[in-house]
Amino acid sequence: MCSCSSDWLAVQQLIKQHADFHQFFFECPEDIPWTDSDFDDQSERRIPFEVLDLSEAEAVFMSHVNALQQEQKKVE
Repeated sequence: MCSCSSDWLAVQQLIKQHADFHQFFFECPEDIPWTDSDFDDQSERRIPFEVLDLSEAEAVFMSHVNALQQEQKKVE
């Protein structure tokens, strides 16, 4: 089984390095929490990158990994 916490950190870094990162995410200045950012702005369609630090985001990732692993077992 994988070390999902370290995998999640690696996935976050891959997301941040992706060419389309700024199309889907925005980063808040370090001194402003994402909850105080322009996230409430209706015209902003991107997701605050800091949301990926929430335990819920990691849980969704781990659930997705588990679903993929189950699907792979079915194929094998």
